[in-house]
Parts: sequence; C-alpha cells; structure tokens
Amino acid sequence: DDAAARAARLHHGETGELRIGFTSSAPFIKAVSDTLSTFRRRYPDVHIQTRETNTREQIVPLNEGALDLGLMRNTQLPDTLAWERVLREPLLAMVPRDHPLASQPRVSLRELAREPFVFFDPHVGTGLYDDILGLMRRYDLTPAITQEVGEAMTIIGLVAAGLGVSILPASFRRVQLL
Repeated sequence: DDAAARAARLHHGETGELRIGFTSSAPFIKAVSDTLSTFRRRYPDVHIQTRETNTREQIVPLNEGALDLGLMRNTQLPDTLAWERVLREPLLAMVPRDHPLASQPRVSLRELAREPFVFFDPHVGTGLYDDILGLMRRYDLTPAITQEVGEAMTIIGLVAAGLGVSILPASFRRVQLL
C-alpha cells in the first residue's frame, strides 16, 4: 500500500521537511556544509528549509516548533531547549591585505584594539558580539569601534575596503573577495 509506505518513510525520517536555523557563518564551516551535503544525498526526499538568522533570533522559533534545529554560536539558552556543542572554532584577526599587521604571523588583541574596529551592531543580537567583547574585556581592552553593522559579510567587506580591522570566526577564511 502506497500510503503505508509513505507513512513508514516519514516515520523513519526518510521524507518530510527539516527546518534549520543558522548563523551567517554556518555555511562556511566545512563540517556544517559537508554534513548538509551528506544529508541531502542520503535523504533526497527530505526538503531542507533553511533560515539565516542570528543566534538569539533562533530561540523563539525553536521553542515554538517553527525550527527543528538551530546552528548557533555561544549564548545563554533557556531550559526549554536541549543543546549540544558540535564544534569549537578559533577566532581570527581580519585586517586589510595592505595593512602593516597583515604581514605579521601573529597579531595580539592589544594591537587590534588600537586600530579602528569594524564590528557587529550590539542591537542585532549576535553571540559573537558578546564573545569577542568579553574576550577583550578579560584583558582590559576596549576596541575603538568605528563601524557597527549587522552581518559578518559586511564586516569582511568593510575591512577589505580599509575601514578598519575586526575579529571573526576562522570559518570566514573560506570567503574570497574578488
């Protein structure tokens, strides 16, 4: 019976829909893109619906059942959500190619804090904002934030244009500007 077979496939997760929320950096993380690709091959009848949103904006849809899975950065999660750490990702200094710091093998937080800093708008609600500023505060540093934007790709573009420096997850290393 066709209906019974479809119901069995749905029950076993072989068909249906998977609704995933993710941050803008998630597709640049090799493990995430590889997992999505493998899932697509194994379960071609499962429609993957993606929603790009920042970490904090995933919490309500997850609680309401509008998302099945959220890929997010560090943040305080309510007790209503179960979570599992799947990856720790290093942070990298982002500097323009022609910047004096670009030729150094290592750049300190202190050096970055002295430069014009391109960073996230605090009202956007990204977990990276809190993580990176918290890291700087731990060393009694305050970056000279001159540009505040909503998306990591905008940070990369402004840094490439010479408007300042920044710190972003290593996954953004995969981004190549023309």
